[in-house]
Amino acid sequence: MDSGAARPLAGTEGASYPFWSPDSASVGFFADSKLKRIDIAGGALQVLANTGTAGTARGGAWSRDGTILFAPLTNGPLLKVPAAGGEPVAVTRLETGQGTAGHRFPQFLPDGRHFIYFVRDGRGVYGGSLDGTASMRAQTRAAVAALFFLGVLGLVVWIGSDPVMSRFETLGQEYNLGGQNRISIWRDTLGLIRHHPLLGTGLGSFSTVYPSVQTVFLTLLVEHAHCDYLEVASELGLPGAILVFGSIFWVLAQTAGQYKKTEESFDKAVSLGCIGSIAAILVHSLADFNLYIPANALVFTVILALAWSHARPEETPAESLRPCSRDIKSCWPSLKVLRVHAR
Repeated sequence: MDSGAARPLAGTEGASYPFWSPDSASVGFFADSKLKRIDIAGGALQVLANTGTAGTARGGAWSRDGTILFAPLTNGPLLKVPAAGGEPVAVTRLETGQGTAGHRFPQFLPDGRHFIYFVRDGRGVYGGSLDGTASMRAQTRAAVAALFFLGVLGLVVWIGSDPVMSRFETLGQEYNLGGQNRISIWRDTLGLIRHHPLLGTGLGSFSTVYPSVQTVFLTLLVEHAHCDYLEVASELGLPGAILVFGSIFWVLAQTAGQYKKTEESFDKAVSLGCIGSIAAILVHSLADFNLYIPANALVFTVILALAWSHARPEETPAESLRPCSRDIKSCWPSLKVLRVHAR
C-alpha cells in the first residue's frame, strides 16, 4: 500500500463493486454470485453470503460495528450480514408498485447505524437505519408533533381535568348507599375469584355470575367490577389474567428499553407516547372497566401494536423513505461521507 504500485489480490478474479472495511485492512467484494471478503495483508478468502444470480449485485458498505450492508440484486432491497458471515437480513423493503426500482449503492453515515442508498429509475437517494426505524423529514416530524400537541390540548379543553381526578377521589363515595361503594364490589369480586381461581367463569360472564356473590346494591344490576384487573381475573382465572396483563407489562417494559436505547428524537417521542398511553390505561383500569369498552379497547390495542412494532424494529424491515434529493438536509447533516476515498 505504501509503495503506490498496484498488485492483484489472489482469489479476487472477476470481483466487482469492492468496498473497504473501516480499518482499511480488508476489502469486501462480489464474485461468483457471492459476497466475499479478503484481508489485504494476505489473509484467507472468506465467503460471507450468497447474492443470487451472477452480476446482479450493486454495491456494499462496511460499518464500524462489523455489519456489512449490501445490494445483492438489481431489483431487490438492501440486506445486512455480519462481517464474519451469517444469514442475511433485509433492512429495506420495496414500496408497493415500485417494480424494478431496486435499492443499491449503500453508504453508512458517521454514526454507523444510519445509511443512505440510491433507488433506480430516477427515484433518488433515500435513507434508513440498521435497526429498522425510518428517519422522517424534519417537516413531517414537526407536523406530527404539532398534531399531537393540538390533539392533547383539544382533549383537555373538551373533557377537562376534573372528571379524571374525581374518578379516583370518589372511590369511597360513588354509589354510596349506607356504606356500599365500589370497594364493596371489589370485595365481592375477590370472592368470585376464590370460587373460580383457575379457569374463571368465562369471558363476558361477570354480570351473570356476580349475583351469586353479591352483597351490595342488591336492587341494582352490577355489570362490571369497576376494576379491569379483578374482572379479567374473575372471568379468565388467575392464569389468564397473569397472561393478559403480564403481556401488556412486558410490551411496556420493551418500549421503555427502546426509549433508553434509541438516539433518534422522533423515535424517543413515539416510545414515550406509547409508554404514557399504556401506563394511563393501566392506572385507570384500577378503578374502571376500560378494557370492556369497545372503543377504549380498540385504541389500546392499536397503541400496544405500535409500541410492540417500535420496540422490536429488527423484526420489522424499514420502509423506504422520502427521497433525500427533495430535502437534502432532512436525510443527514453529513452527506459529505459520499465523497470517494482514493485508496
